Amino acid sequence: MISKKKDKQKKQEKEKTKQIDEKIIPQVFDMHPLPLENVPEEIPGEMERKLWCPMSLQIMTDPVLTSSGHTYERKNIEEYIDEYGIDPMTRKELSKDSLIPNHIIRDLISNYIALPQIPSSIEETKL
Repeated sequence: MISKKKDKQKKQEKEKTKQIDEKIIPQVFDMHPLPLENVPEEIPGEMERKLWCPMSLQIMTDPVLTSSGHTYERKNIEEYIDEYGIDPMTRKELSKDSLIPNHIIRDLISNYIALPQIPSSIEETKL
């Protein structure tokens, strides 16, 4: 009886994941319009890219850390949580209450913004 219940629960979770994937994957391609082979060489180094929200490819202003250790712009991850209720990387349940301000990244961003020539998004690298 218990195994049937677990099997049913696993099946429901797989179906929910499949539905989410079907909805998210096209959105990811919309958010990341440049294929990797077309990314200009002028794109900033790896350090600067870490300051971009992986969801919007915009430099973060209010970075928050999830329980899985990934950092996002608060607005983007909160909208995602509202819609899906899961962590986009781990697919485990995630709530807004579990988000932690990422002060280190915020301070790094503040320092980089003070420097000239950092693109605030991938779109600016096209110029």
